[in-house]
Amino acid sequence: MNRAIAVTTINKPSEALIKLSKLKDFKLFVAGDNKTPKDWQLDNSTFLSIDWQHKNYKKLSELVAENHYARKNFAYLEAIKNKIDYLYETDDDNIPYDRFPTLYERAASFDQISSDRFFNVYSLFTKKMSGPEGFP
Repeated sequence: MNRAIAVTTINKPSEALIKLSKLKDFKLFVAGDNKTPKDWQLDNSTFLSIDWQHKNYKKLSELVAENHYARKNFAYLEAIKNKIDYLYETDDDNIPYDRFPTLYERAASFDQISSDRFFNVYSLFTKKMSGPEGFP
């Protein structure tokens, strides 16, 4: 099974990223930004500097805001290019529990729903109109 984790960061390798980079059978893709240290490096990870993003995804890089969480899209794209089966995304400060890699097995057993309509999963948790990051 080919699994990947997508993250964006402006920090040096954090405890969370170090732990994620050591997960067996996972590839870690890290998208940098303007504030990310130029010498960013972590074993067992693929770092996508902002200069690399500009060079390899020129048109998209012009559309995606700099100094923004949206830079993570480049990590998604590189993971997908690597023909992953499962893509996880997290933040550079979310330290995974020791049981993390087994969580996907339960999630994969859920039925998949296909529809040409969108469903806002956040509506299951609040009556307010909300979406990721709390935005409507």
